[in-house]
Amino acid sequence: MRIVTACCVAAVAGCSQILGLQDIVPGDQLTPDAPGIDPLGDAPAGCATTLPSFGAERDFGIGATLGSETMTVGDLDADGRPDVVVTHGPNVAFGNVLILRGIAGGMLGAAQDLGFRAAGVLVVDVDVDGRNDLVSWTASTVTVRIQDHVTPGAFQAPLDLVVAGANQVFGVLAGNFNGDSLPDLGIGSDANGMFNGTAYFGRAGAPGMFDRGPVVSGSGDFPLQIVDINGDGRDDLAFINGSAVKYYLQTPTAPGTFNAPLTIGANVMGQGAGFGQFNADTKIDLMIGTSGGGNLYLQTPQGFVQQPAPINGIPGMFMQVTDVNGDGRDDIVTPGQLVVQCAASGTFSSSVNLMSAQIPPQLIDISGDMKADLLWLQSGFVKVQIQN
Repeated sequence: MRIVTACCVAAVAGCSQILGLQDIVPGDQLTPDAPGIDPLGDAPAGCATTLPSFGAERDFGIGATLGSETMTVGDLDADGRPDVVVTHGPNVAFGNVLILRGIAGGMLGAAQDLGFRAAGVLVVDVDVDGRNDLVSWTASTVTVRIQDHVTPGAFQAPLDLVVAGANQVFGVLAGNFNGDSLPDLGIGSDANGMFNGTAYFGRAGAPGMFDRGPVVSGSGDFPLQIVDINGDGRDDLAFINGSAVKYYLQTPTAPGTFNAPLTIGANVMGQGAGFGQFNADTKIDLMIGTSGGGNLYLQTPQGFVQQPAPINGIPGMFMQVTDVNGDGRDDIVTPGQLVVQCAASGTFSSSVNLMSAQIPPQLIDISGDMKADLLWLQSGFVKVQIQN
């Protein structure tokens, strides 16, 4: 069953009509004043949207956990079904990386030990052969494991990429930084107390090997997202720096290099920010989760412009931007909450409670029906709810 709501929270001035509250005072459309009719005619109509619903919870055991686990989803045996990879996060010594292989209908197989330890993993086809591979990392080493060409689901001998000067690797993102056909890596690390991001370029003729490129970011930069921010067809790098988002645009005339950074926003909590399309144009916008709600920055020809009204139900700490209900518009997933983008440009539904999760949830299609399903980790289980 799907739930239809007309309760919409404003991202632009004017959309303040919520469940029968109309704006009856001119010039303050952001504040609903009283129930009843709208004699001044300045209250916009509520926006209808379809909110997804999910089936019964399915639990798949992964053994003892510490609460620091990470979860990554991707097809790692070339059968067309997403698999779930679980690490113990920074508590690397606690146990090996596990994989739960996808089964028809959104089910998962028993947890299997992959035989190595890691703080985090990334699923990406590093050798561009149509099979996903694994990139994992520990404190100072990033390791590439290429999926075997003969035995799907098995991996070739690991290839270690030593991150120069790193005392701690914090995260790895994949993109393309120089216009060739090979994936590149953006690695965030702590080099002698200085947090920075370094580009590593895929080596032509040597699948899975990478050459160290420039240090892209500066002190205090934690990896957020690789995305084409300015729509020029080149991947750009975005980081969280303190309480703001800092991004580096790839230089159009010099592939593999980046312009000086630009900074957007304030009051970012944790990793609570994400780029996506949040109005009717084709430009990439930015949502920042704060203690007071989501601050929306729409991209204009003059740059990113903050919208005046915060979006309710978008706290900080973690954010996933994805089309949850299949309507072609980006939605917002935060720990335990979902906010769906409405049909009216720049407007959003009231928040929907998802669950109380130990680890932030992910919404991704694991059942093969083109709908985003709900996955999270809690108390020694991967928990799944299939979208109805």
